[in-house]
Amino acid sequence: MSTKTEILQMLSANVGHFVSGQEIGDKLQVSRNAIWKAVESLKDQGYPILSRSRMGYMLTDSVDLLLKDVLQEGISFPCKVMTEDTVTSTNEVCKKAFEEKPLLVVANEQTKGRGRLGRDFYSPKDTGIYMSYAFKPSFGLDKAMLVTMAAAVAVAQGMEEVVKKSPKIKWVNDLYLRGKKIAGILTEAALDLEAGGIQSIVIGIGINCFTKDFPDFERNTPGSIDADVAYTRNDLIVSIVNHLNKLTENMDPAKVILEYKTRCNTLGKLITIYRDYNNPNEVGVKARAYDIDERGGLIVEYQDDLTGQLHTITSGEVFIR
Repeated sequence: MSTKTEILQMLSANVGHFVSGQEIGDKLQVSRNAIWKAVESLKDQGYPILSRSRMGYMLTDSVDLLLKDVLQEGISFPCKVMTEDTVTSTNEVCKKAFEEKPLLVVANEQTKGRGRLGRDFYSPKDTGIYMSYAFKPSFGLDKAMLVTMAAAVAVAQGMEEVVKKSPKIKWVNDLYLRGKKIAGILTEAALDLEAGGIQSIVIGIGINCFTKDFPDFERNTPGSIDADVAYTRNDLIVSIVNHLNKLTENMDPAKVILEYKTRCNTLGKLITIYRDYNNPNEVGVKARAYDIDERGGLIVEYQDDLTGQLHTITSGEVFIR
């Protein structure tokens, strides 16, 4: 961990109070000059830090800036990190910038954030996590649908670890707390037609961390994490990315599905399935959700099918009744 990051952690633990240069130097075993340089760098990044002779340094207000250094240091595997203030869509930036090495793109705001089925993802500045992770998979097309499920599990694991909340996953990619949607996932793949495989996968993740005001939505009621513990977006992003890498590195279907099913709130429930979510005149199909197959498909029984035959759906939108 860099000196700058360690100083930031010390100041963050004492918001509104001065921490002397002597105390920082003794704890970190660094010189006064190194401390001054690190603090000036933090100021340049936007942190509100006061410097006072004979008193030391004080972070005047709690802030949650997205820091490339903190993210880079926290990620446990080789991964390029890009942080942006405002982008149209992190998925678009990620697709253009990705080469061979895993890439993480994080933005403080999206002006054209996208969700599944062509929907918009509300992405106001300073209040959420808007990130995309790109990598070249070692597995084939037969496991492609599991990527979205692995991402949903990784988000849940990250939240369990960092914010001490246990969200539920609604098939296939929405995460809920207290009955409200707090996160969504959009997975896109580039195919290598000559080799017949996947060239790259981009996983877009949007999480409402501190968002309070939302536009009107017809079917999904949005909410925020509202954690009872202090945390930063950097901490949550690092945890999610590390969990995601572990799940996708070898892509063990049995492990991914087991972790997914233990958190899925859809199984056993009466549901309504919409094949074309964007068609306001569509009448949904009523069914009961029974299980998830080895490829991530949702096994259902249609309520108007008196034969009791089970069917597997791999697309569309599901709502719990």
